[in-house]
Amino acid sequence: MDSDSPDFDFDPSEFAEEEAHLYDEYEQNAETAILETISQQQVVTDRELKVRLERKFFPWIIGRVVNRLIADGSVRIIHPPGRKGGMGTPDNFYLDVSADYETLLKLILRKKRVSVYINSLLTRVSPAGFFAEEVFESAFNSLRFKIHGTEVSEFRGKKVTGVPGKQPPNLDFVIEKDDIIYGVDVKNWIKYEFDSIRNVMSKVDLAVQLGIIPFICARYVDKGTFFKVVNIPGIVYSYETLILPPEFQTLAEEARSLLGYPVFVGEIFPQHKLDFINRLHDIMLKKLHG
Repeated sequence: MDSDSPDFDFDPSEFAEEEAHLYDEYEQNAETAILETISQQQVVTDRELKVRLERKFFPWIIGRVVNRLIADGSVRIIHPPGRKGGMGTPDNFYLDVSADYETLLKLILRKKRVSVYINSLLTRVSPAGFFAEEVFESAFNSLRFKIHGTEVSEFRGKKVTGVPGKQPPNLDFVIEKDDIIYGVDVKNWIKYEFDSIRNVMSKVDLAVQLGIIPFICARYVDKGTFFKVVNIPGIVYSYETLILPPEFQTLAEEARSLLGYPVFVGEIFPQHKLDFINRLHDIMLKKLHG
């Protein structure tokens, strides 16, 4: 045996097989969770199912597994009456194969209505579309961050690259505290899929181009993207709860009870959320300055 060789047999295929086994187990667990959730809720929208299970499984894994369950006849997919697509209208509802559609129709239509209203609030053309940014701006002011600007694409002589002839991409805020400057972007989304990662990383890249620390504030970010940003180094505040204005309290309660959406209603974050933002800054301060 070569003197540089280890004193044990090494077979790379064993590691590949183990990785495949773990992945299969992950999808099997997702399958169980999907069937249990559908059974408990009677009927779920595609987005509802992914949000209810997002803390345990990536949304795109849920999508792939539920499609397999539909194909093998374990889950039934239905499309409710009315306009299809557009304005966030959910097209796909999942129910148990033994469930009675007529019995569940009223519940299906309620879930459809609440989904449409929530999705319409999260668009840029809605008055509530910028509300989460306002809540974060208030939080940063309360925590004594200096806000250098909003919708920033240029900072201290550096500019982001964009498409010629179009408005350059921008960050929601540039803020500073303890001589650390952050490029902040807020993602108050309920929909998160694999292509959302590109959206997050494009904002991270803008901060890097401006020579500042990326600070992503998002309702949800997958773990892989979370660690990718943190290792840049950057900050990710995955705040979990959809942020809605007080005027939509009733809608928020329906979204919680019908769809299982985590929702925060209010103009000012509670103290524990403010404390957590400060803690994230303190961690970055220690990381950069010891």
